[in-house]
Amino acid sequence: MKFVGLYLSLIFVITACSSLMKQSPSEYIKVTAISQEAGPKINLQAIQASDYMDVFENRMKKIQDVPYTIVGDKIQITLADPSIQSCELMEYILSEDGSLKYDLRTVHPVNLQLDKGTGTFILERNLFAHASSNIKDYEKGAVYRGFRLVVQGKNEVNEYAFVLRTDAV
Repeated sequence: MKFVGLYLSLIFVITACSSLMKQSPSEYIKVTAISQEAGPKINLQAIQASDYMDVFENRMKKIQDVPYTIVGDKIQITLADPSIQSCELMEYILSEDGSLKYDLRTVHPVNLQLDKGTGTFILERNLFAHASSNIKDYEKGAVYRGFRLVVQGKNEVNEYAFVLRTDAV
């Protein structure tokens, strides 16, 4: 009977420790928009992605929940592991259903330099959104932008995706 109790205790401790070691995406990465206006910081939901397009499409199912930020705002990405110094951030213009609005030639890298696990970039105007011939694309908050972050760790590569909406100009 003592051995059964000890065995169950060990299983509990091992399970508890292993669950503490695994971080959920929200604990591993935090994305914040720091607005130029007097508004509060906007937390953008970054989701770990094996297929970033699925994340974009699922996120757009609740289109009213996609956060709005203005061109020129600073976007800050903070990783839980400050030793990570290598990542790649790509920007996509999305349709309202989360698919690519234009073809893959319009996808472009965003300059993000990490320092101790934190990087920032200014949300610049996207020339492809600005060149749209659809008048509705020029309404406030009508441009949906998806971001794919690829983080190179010591032994693994992780991908995250987040979506925001902004203006064409």
